[in-house]
Amino acid sequence: MLELEFDDLLRGAPGSVDTAAFIEMGGKFHWTHLEGYREFVHACVLACGFDSELEMLSAVRCALPEAVATIPLSWKRSFRRGDWAAACNGAQVTHAWNGPMRLDKACIVLHATTIACKRQPFRPLRLDVFKYVSLHPAIYKLVGTEPLYALFTMFRGRLKDSEKKLIEGISQRLLVRDPDENGTATHRVAESFIAQALQGRAMTWRNADLIATALNTSIRNRETADDAPGIDCLPKAIKVEMTNGRNDGGKFTRDKHCNQAEAAFVALGEIKLSALRTDIAGRARVLKR
Repeated sequence: MLELEFDDLLRGAPGSVDTAAFIEMGGKFHWTHLEGYREFVHACVLACGFDSELEMLSAVRCALPEAVATIPLSWKRSFRRGDWAAACNGAQVTHAWNGPMRLDKACIVLHATTIACKRQPFRPLRLDVFKYVSLHPAIYKLVGTEPLYALFTMFRGRLKDSEKKLIEGISQRLLVRDPDENGTATHRVAESFIAQALQGRAMTWRNADLIATALNTSIRNRETADDAPGIDCLPKAIKVEMTNGRNDGGKFTRDKHCNQAEAAFVALGEIKLSALRTDIAGRARVLKR
């Protein structure tokens, strides 16, 4: 399990993530989300004997020193600029929950999560964190949406009803993906995420593609339906591109910080979520015997 290479952990656009390029460009910055981490923690409470999510996360914090001391050599070789030797403080576990975080610290937290599950004495059956949780670089941005950002943030009163419905539709698709059982994400959080996305802030591939697809569908429909969103300020197609990095001379720009409202919408896909639920159910049946 610990011989997994970064190429096996990182997920992004269809195909593969250029691991070397991402490590060089943003590995040491807070540009990495742990997709599925919240769901995995919830699962550990149900299947691994932890009383609550807080207890589970506390166990992960206690496992950090051992995790730092036993980091796989292959990870260190892949990310030589990583801060592998220094202690990973407990705040990094909070970052794993709330995202985003540094790539090296995300790997350490994943390793610590495995150790925490093995240390749990009450239930011998374990869940494999690497089977469900993966690292998703927040390095993808929308191109061509700046006019809509201005319209959405400064001139909202000029939005047509059909355009408001479009934004609400995107918001609803995001809220369906909220991994928290209590539904901590709200329409206000979703709209904040959408606004930052329209501004050009970087995000994970899946969410960038979700928003771009919705906008491009709207653009195509505006010529064929009378009540379709106008959005005349947009180009013929919205593209998703990798961000150029932080070569901005030290200035505070949108390319320097990824979308700060995305964490609530970095969730497992239906296939993995279904597999996790099945895994939990199967372990529960074994434990009752």
